[in-house]
Amino acid sequence: MKKYIVPFCVCIAFLCCCHHPQPLPRTDRYSADSLMRLANVDFEAACYRVIEGEQNGELSAFETATIMANLFYRYTDDYGLAMDFCREALSILDRDDDVQRVNVYYLLSTIAESCKDFHTCINACSEGKEIAHRHKSMKFEEHSFDYIVGKCMFDLGQEEGLELMQSSIDMGKRVAKTDSDYGHLLFFVNNLINCYLAVEDMESLLQVADDFEQMIDQMEAKFPWARTYCDQCRYNM
Repeated sequence: MKKYIVPFCVCIAFLCCCHHPQPLPRTDRYSADSLMRLANVDFEAACYRVIEGEQNGELSAFETATIMANLFYRYTDDYGLAMDFCREALSILDRDDDVQRVNVYYLLSTIAESCKDFHTCINACSEGKEIAHRHKSMKFEEHSFDYIVGKCMFDLGQEEGLELMQSSIDMGKRVAKTDSDYGHLLFFVNNLINCYLAVEDMESLLQVADDFEQMIDQMEAKFPWARTYCDQCRYNM
């Protein structure tokens, strides 16, 4: 990670002169959640802390690459560098680590779809789905890759992509188990609503909006601790 220190060295002087809050417990200082919270306030400080975490052994090279990919994806427009971090993470992983490889391919495909790099997106979806298909426990992830491909098709002007997006959501609903699965489904449905709005298919939009509301209620009933997130989804709808 030494090659990434230079772009952020300018933040060191700022960090030294600003007021520092009470230090987080060491176990939380380098967690992904705490780093994202810090990035909300100071992106460069969050990047510097990631580098610090790798240098002192708190973060592995793989953790560093995936966290940096998320940081650049969420807080900058430099999607190219975010994708490079994903590729670095994949190069570090053992070829047999299917769970982590699927996770990184999903992140890579999501970033690529966001910046309309369709070649990278489709390739990442293909690689990720091939791995997920080998595992019964990864059915939700497999359908998620289909959803992203459908979104790419729609972005390319092929309205058939809407059918693939809808079918992947329907399949995902059958196998969703965790609050994370439901959160992804709500994100997918929200995107589908926007797509129907773009093509002015109001009948389909209203049907999906009804499904969206039902899914929010289901998530809240299954996972009471996600009530705040569910309320945000209702507000956005």
